[in-house]
Amino acid sequence: MPVNHAVTIPSANNLPDPSGTPIDPDQPNPTSDDPWQCSYACTITGHTDTVQLLWDGQFFSLTDSEANDPNFGSVAFTYDPPLT
Repeated sequence: MPVNHAVTIPSANNLPDPSGTPIDPDQPNPTSDDPWQCSYACTITGHTDTVQLLWDGQFFSLTDSEANDPNFGSVAFTYDPPLT
């Protein structure tokens, strides 16, 4: 049975403001071709795992390993502060 996850992403100026590691170290900003890999602690009570996400500057997606894991489930996003 898939295990669902939840993460809280930082925001600023009513937009996501994630921190991440560029896949290409010389890359100043994330792009769809070269996204940043971001790690967030799962916020579901009792979970101690970390969710790996890719940020392309506009959208988040799962890494290939998580997207292809039939036990991974889904990820619920919240933002801090909340987006309006």
